[in-house]
Amino acid sequence: MKLNQFTSNRVPQQLARYCIRFINRLIAPDLREEVLGDLHERYLKPVKLHGKAKATMRCLLEALVYIRPAFIKRQKSEYPSIGRQSAVQRPDPFNNPDMIGNYFKIAFSLLLVTSLAATAQKPSPEKQADAFIFRKMQEGHITGLSLAVVKNGKVIKATGYGLANVETRTAATGATVYQIGSVSKQIVSAAIMILQQDGKLNITDKVSRYIPEAPAAWKDITLQRLLNHTAGLPLDIPAFDPYKIQTDSALTGSLFPVPLLYAPGDSLSYSNAAYFVIADVIRRISGMPWNEFISKRIFQPLNMTSTRTTTTTELVKDRARGYNVKMGITINAEAWIPVRPSGAFLSTVGDMAKWDAVLYGNAILNEESKRQLWSPAKGNTGWEVAYGLGWGLSPFQGHKRVFHNGGMPGFSADIERFIDDKLTIIVLCNTGGVEADHLALAVAGFYNKSLQVKGP
Repeated sequence: MKLNQFTSNRVPQQLARYCIRFINRLIAPDLREEVLGDLHERYLKPVKLHGKAKATMRCLLEALVYIRPAFIKRQKSEYPSIGRQSAVQRPDPFNNPDMIGNYFKIAFSLLLVTSLAATAQKPSPEKQADAFIFRKMQEGHITGLSLAVVKNGKVIKATGYGLANVETRTAATGATVYQIGSVSKQIVSAAIMILQQDGKLNITDKVSRYIPEAPAAWKDITLQRLLNHTAGLPLDIPAFDPYKIQTDSALTGSLFPVPLLYAPGDSLSYSNAAYFVIADVIRRISGMPWNEFISKRIFQPLNMTSTRTTTTTELVKDRARGYNVKMGITINAEAWIPVRPSGAFLSTVGDMAKWDAVLYGNAILNEESKRQLWSPAKGNTGWEVAYGLGWGLSPFQGHKRVFHNGGMPGFSADIERFIDDKLTIIVLCNTGGVEADHLALAVAGFYNKSLQVKGP
């Protein structure tokens, strides 16, 4: 009897090996194959298990009740002891009274092993995710983290781990509010698409149409190139001061004397500065502060009541404190005073799940807007890059994926949307420098096996 013939999906091989070793100690070598095969066919194969301890134990007891009388009935067998007879002379092992006790033990052991295997099922995706997050938080000194899993349009997990505030010992929950950093870019991009849907602009328009004081070097920069990082602007605004409030126009104007990194459309380089310009355009076209426009057209209709621009002065319910880790020691992160359009918002995993849900319909963005958001950036010579308008587009394990991560001092965030799989993972945490995308992708693998990264 080979191991792979003896085992099944219900009996892990390590348990089967233990059982076979047990049989090897009880049965003479020349009888083992016959005994294993006989027990498997007569008693293991007919028992149907369903992973419930009560049903499994009932099957076990019924089998033992059936087996025992059969042994007793044959105690007066006419056969002598089996010993080491040849295969031709060997009688049915079940007719030998000397083997009755051993067979009873074997049958009991096999059925018990099967019942243990049935009740010791593989942990659920929820438990696997919990164990993984706890381990990674300990390894990475992550203070607090909130996780949401959305599958087939339903939030099936929204919970917190660790602490939202170390000093007050406040636990992180599914309602904890975090800075989401550059995950904000997709929301700012959506605001531009709403204005396009309203007929107020087109993403192919030149930015100079809306900011006429822009320098001549910007003449070929379109709104689309600002959104997909192909405009040639630097990473950050030269005049940005994390401890000073400045107007949108002042911040945008500080870019004017800065040379472009390359001609618009010749390359791609990630630019937070581009989203400051976009915010200024939203303000000028909508006739209201850009953050108010976004609140009115996105957050309020979706009842995203915990999502707003960052603030250091206003009271925010359930807000997490930000932390950094320096040489293994957790310290308070600095708090930047001004709002950065490139990383503007505070939110929760619950609110971000509402944002995810609306992207499957047309209540906020129509199909054409979403197509443009999730189309790769194209260069002047036809090259393409897997980045859309505020969204990353790199596939994962062969699955269509739209995503973005983000970071601010003391905070890390990520949203992973597997559109065709109807699966979204949202990770927000109050520790800076965390690879939240790695955590989210690993969690996705617990809920969809085809997204699991195969080990070496």
